[in-house]
Amino acid sequence: MSLSHPWLLGLGALGLIIPVLIHLLMREQRKRKVVSSLHLIEEVVRTSKQRKRIRNWPLFLLRCLAVLLLAFLFGKPLISGLGGASSKEAIVFVLDSSASMRAMNGGASSWEKGLEQIRDALDEAHPQSQVAITTTGDDLPLAWMSVGEAKRKMTELNCGYGGERIGYAMQRAVSFLGQQGGRLPKVVHVVGDLQKESMKDLGELNLAENVVVRVSGLEARQGENRSLRIGTQGRGIFRQGRYDVVADGEQKLNVSDDDEELLVDGGGVLRKPYSAESVGWHSRVVSYGVEDSFGLDDVVYDSYYVRPPSTALFLEPYLSRAVYEQVTFFVSRALAPLSAGLDKQVDRGAISPFHSLVKSVNEGVQLIQKSDENVIIFVPGLRGISDELVDALRGHLEKGGGVVLFGGGEIDLVTWNGKLEELSPVVLEGQEDVPGPRTLARSSSRHPLWGSFSEANRRKLRRVPMKKRHRVQVVEGSRVLAKYSDGVPLIVERQVGKGRAIVVNTSMDRSWSDWARFSELFVPAMHLVANAALPGRGELIRNAQTQVQVSSIGGQVLKVPGATLGANVEVEGRSYLVSDDLEIKDLVIEKPGHFEVKTEDGEVVHLLSANVPEVESRFDFFSEQAALQVLEGRRMGVEENASRTSLRMQKSSSSVPWKILLLFLLLVLIVEPWVARKSNQAVIKS
Repeated sequence: MSLSHPWLLGLGALGLIIPVLIHLLMREQRKRKVVSSLHLIEEVVRTSKQRKRIRNWPLFLLRCLAVLLLAFLFGKPLISGLGGASSKEAIVFVLDSSASMRAMNGGASSWEKGLEQIRDALDEAHPQSQVAITTTGDDLPLAWMSVGEAKRKMTELNCGYGGERIGYAMQRAVSFLGQQGGRLPKVVHVVGDLQKESMKDLGELNLAENVVVRVSGLEARQGENRSLRIGTQGRGIFRQGRYDVVADGEQKLNVSDDDEELLVDGGGVLRKPYSAESVGWHSRVVSYGVEDSFGLDDVVYDSYYVRPPSTALFLEPYLSRAVYEQVTFFVSRALAPLSAGLDKQVDRGAISPFHSLVKSVNEGVQLIQKSDENVIIFVPGLRGISDELVDALRGHLEKGGGVVLFGGGEIDLVTWNGKLEELSPVVLEGQEDVPGPRTLARSSSRHPLWGSFSEANRRKLRRVPMKKRHRVQVVEGSRVLAKYSDGVPLIVERQVGKGRAIVVNTSMDRSWSDWARFSELFVPAMHLVANAALPGRGELIRNAQTQVQVSSIGGQVLKVPGATLGANVEVEGRSYLVSDDLEIKDLVIEKPGHFEVKTEDGEVVHLLSANVPEVESRFDFFSEQAALQVLEGRRMGVEENASRTSLRMQKSSSSVPWKILLLFLLLVLIVEPWVARKSNQAVIKS
């Protein structure tokens, strides 16, 4: 047996003078009395002689035993075979510092309870043991220290906001023990909430045969936990925030850029378009408003970019006609700011990303020559194509602009194919009828164009009344974005210079299609086609990654299309180099919130939002025994010696000696009044 605090036992032993003093003070003293008869003198002398002898030995010994038991308890005995450390050890404590450890657990956080677990284990360790402490969010070198130094080290530890990396931390501990542990018994002591998800990714962890694993789990959570999960839906103009509510019953959410609480739909989802009254980066915070035991997942941070409006220039061959009789009427109105019948996912109050401008072919050529890359040119099926128009379109594409070409019955195929050979993604052939009733191919949420439509609208899209089309041959290097139901290309794109040319295999007016009658489908479809033709930086920024998970070790990769390759940028005081792929590698974000990516001149080129890892919201835990089973499964040679695994599944528990001594103390305190009463009765009778 050994003691964690032998000096306390010594002080307790001094307490033995207490029962001695009590017995001395309780001795009856002689009293001189005047009596009238001498026959009483003999009785007084006999009684006095009895009181000079030591009496109540059982009571005296019980009181001494009670004092000694208290002294032992304060000394914290470690008894071999009863769960305590019987010898010196080399112990590395691995403390879970993930976000879920911040959850309140019975009046205190799991982090506070984890620290208490380690303090108890340090109290139970042999005083001359070697100790090291690391957390799952720590990457600093390990170092040996004494038990006392380790207790002081506890005050320097902090809980993080990231995910649990128990495999990484344990591998560090095992490697350190192998290099520095000497001949002492080697122990890895894991303390945490033991989430099942954390045990699924143990990496390359291999436990050596001479390393003992101990696990101290925390008590079961009290109270319920609800959470928010953030994502995006759609792309381009239809890209919007999607917030999944993980809770029972009806829930209301507070959105920082909204004046009132918003009720989620029946599916537990809140959708909010990314819209604002100004161009640039914007952010929002969505929360329940009332926090539960784990408040970190009751709020999410989101950021997005609103790009400047683009000009959609339409070349109208019949500008003298009434507006509603012009070839470009329906498509130009679909992209106009005040178009009606938008898809339900579109925010009607948002700034339109397009400004429609209708000009004659000749005027259009002059404007194209002066336009920048933020302009999209819409060309209907023209009867003739001039060399000036072809040169203007080529120059526009080479500098990064977009061109959308439509088919039609008035096209001279020889002229069209000959002059647009270097620009068009297809070679047009003769006309043919479109088979029905399902005219367009099936599409999913991952479709390159129609993926942002709701499932119901994607089903409706298959029955759009298309009448005629061209037979086409796709030019090598081009990409088919959408098809008819029989596989014939409907929309095809081609990279030309820095720009993008798109062909829509139908007419721009209603001569070949009644698609425009279904505005809830036609309007968003034309927006998506226009976005596909606009490969400008603004659109890339809008669809860039803006959400990351909190990570203090290892970091992550962030795409920053707003930055300049090779430039240095700063995030939270750290400097990063933008790679040739416009990426920041090993980005480290240590806490939730909104963060700016700035150039050396202080210009904001990107805004990102960091949230706690979703896995930390899943309160699904292992028991200590189950966690040991998982960890022991990583032991080298366990396949050949599975029977030995159970022998190494030790739970650190040295409370047994305490319990035994405490039980003895309680028995002594219960028996002491009874013995005292019997002793007094004996004195009275005598």
